[in-house]
Amino acid sequence: MPREMVMDATGDVVFALSDGVLLLDVAGPVQVFDSAGGYRVRLASVDGRAVRTDVGVSLGVDLALSEVGGDVDTLVVPGYPRDEFAGVVPELVDGVRRLAAGARRVVSVCTGGVRPGAGGVARRAAGHDALAGLCGVGGVVSRGASGA
Repeated sequence: MPREMVMDATGDVVFALSDGVLLLDVAGPVQVFDSAGGYRVRLASVDGRAVRTDVGVSLGVDLALSEVGGDVDTLVVPGYPRDEFAGVVPELVDGVRRLAAGARRVVSVCTGGVRPGAGGVARRAAGHDALAGLCGVGGVVSRGASGA
């Protein structure tokens, strides 16, 4: 059974996932929310089943996107390998769009800005210069290869 992290749950954080997600883009932010404390972190997929990451690691999820009820404090859309941009899962985009309507914040990690952009919910995205044209959102804040 997947572990649901609860640290005095003052904020509900939901990660919207599908197969191919970058493991680092899930693990890093989950670690940050855990270190910050005060958040209930849940992983959600389109169908409530485990997802396979870009490196083949299976991630158990807590629920299906359609089962997320109430307002979400923070909706997180992690990134995907560049060659998988064409494989945007329509059900994931629909789930992100639905949850974003009631979320206080919608954030993306790296190339995750492409997916909320496709769902029409991202107004700004951060990522590498090479991805700026793929996001389809208003103010893309990009970083060059040097990270500057």
